[in-house]
Amino acid sequence: MRRLVVVGTAMLIVIAAYAGPAVASAPDRPNLTSLTVSAAHPQVGDTVTVDAKAFDHGGVEYFVYFFTPRLTALTCVGTPSGPSPDTPSCEYNAATTTTRFMTHTILSFEPDVPGDTEVTACVVTPDQHPEDGDCRTVVVTAT
Repeated sequence: MRRLVVVGTAMLIVIAAYAGPAVASAPDRPNLTSLTVSAAHPQVGDTVTVDAKAFDHGGVEYFVYFFTPRLTALTCVGTPSGPSPDTPSCEYNAATTTTRFMTHTILSFEPDVPGDTEVTACVVTPDQHPEDGDCRTVVVTAT
């Protein structure tokens, strides 16, 4: 609630305003900015890469998880150095990335049978369950 108090005389006017308490903003959370796939329709045996790009707005520790039935390799790209992968996730923190840097968590796999493979990536902070984060899904259909 705002109150405005006006005190005045013939030559002097004083205006005071009360703005109320400051409103706290929500803490900055990392978010998944994109999930791209190298080939949506590969041949059986081709190598497919899925790149989960995440952005850290506030410098908090976060994880990028992959959920898929097929996982051949996982690469974590941060700065100044990327963390080693803890399959099925990469952990990004002050030692492995900097605030406002786009990280890349790259999954590689080779479809061994024709059909669909659903790949989901989620970015979460340590206080969240992996599936409760900012998630996206792509479908790869091998022929």
